[in-house]
Amino acid sequence: MARLTGLDRIGLPVWSAAIPNARSLSVAQGKGLTDEEAKVSAAMEALERVVAGSPFPGPLLASARELRAAGLRAETLPSLTAAGMEDLDAADPAEWVAGTDIRTGEPVHLPLQAVALDRTARGLRFWQSSDGLASGNGPDEAVFHALLERIERDAEALWLIGTLRARAASRFDPADLGDPLIDSLVDRVRSAGLAPVFMDMTSDTAIPAILCHIGPGDIGARSRIARREVTAGGGAHPDPVRAAIRAVTEAAQSRLTFISGARDDIEDAHYRDALPEGARDLFLAPCSRPRRWNCTVGTIDAMTRDILSRLDRTGCGPAYRVALADPALPFAVEKVIAPGLENPPGARLRRFGSRALLKAVRG
Repeated sequence: MARLTGLDRIGLPVWSAAIPNARSLSVAQGKGLTDEEAKVSAAMEALERVVAGSPFPGPLLASARELRAAGLRAETLPSLTAAGMEDLDAADPAEWVAGTDIRTGEPVHLPLQAVALDRTARGLRFWQSSDGLASGNGPDEAVFHALLERIERDAEALWLIGTLRARAASRFDPADLGDPLIDSLVDRVRSAGLAPVFMDMTSDTAIPAILCHIGPGDIGARSRIARREVTAGGGAHPDPVRAAIRAVTEAAQSRLTFISGARDDIEDAHYRDALPEGARDLFLAPCSRPRRWNCTVGTIDAMTRDILSRLDRTGCGPAYRVALADPALPFAVEKVIAPGLENPPGARLRRFGSRALLKAVRG
């Protein structure tokens, strides 16, 4: 593990963890408000990837038709079919893992390839991603964090489909949240000569989702800004303050991703290219008043129930969970699959889901 904090001038704690013989990224990163939080965050992200690369549940080889004939529920997940592949047919044999419908508790079988994270495998029928992969002290905590990540990525996918004018109009002043911790984090970024901007990207699920960009303090005066000079971070949480904290700390972590240069998914273009047209406008846009959010903030169980009910009301349910870690381990790793939510960019047969397509058509 390595402490990256001192490589940047912001000073928000960021750590990294190297993963020998990794089956996906070989470097994980973590952030927090203290060194201990950031170190634990990096270690847990690394452990998530190790576990997801070789999940504990033994797979069952069968076709969806055979599983259903045996009275078992099987979901073929066409929204996660990999680019260049055909959807899994009900008669096709595949490896399946047992999961659960989070809201109803009903057992469900899901394709192993859609749940695991093994980039060493070739010819996969399903797109694999760390999206919806989370860890925690127990299964319920891991599921809660995985759900929030899916909601964040869904909200960002829909936000990006909007016009530049709509995205600029989503900017708000973080001071309007009325939280001293957010104020101190913003001041810390500004004291480093940088400009943080916050956007409300909450979708029709009405679960707070916030995006933060950090860029040069003089971004409005410079003729050319490099792509690497502006970083982004997102967060979703029933408490908008918690969502904003996650967003700004992740944006600070992203800066150190580029500064340290150790992540194996960073391409030369990230350092070479100029900032895309229109990205500067977010920093120059006036702030709007943030919306009034009305989510349940309480225990993990209560917040999870509220999230699931919101997904159902907007037609985004159901959501499934798969326990990936050996129960003997002192932590839980869960993968959440929510087919009704939009996915981040990736090599899928279908880039967008129905809500994104509808928004694109409506403009």
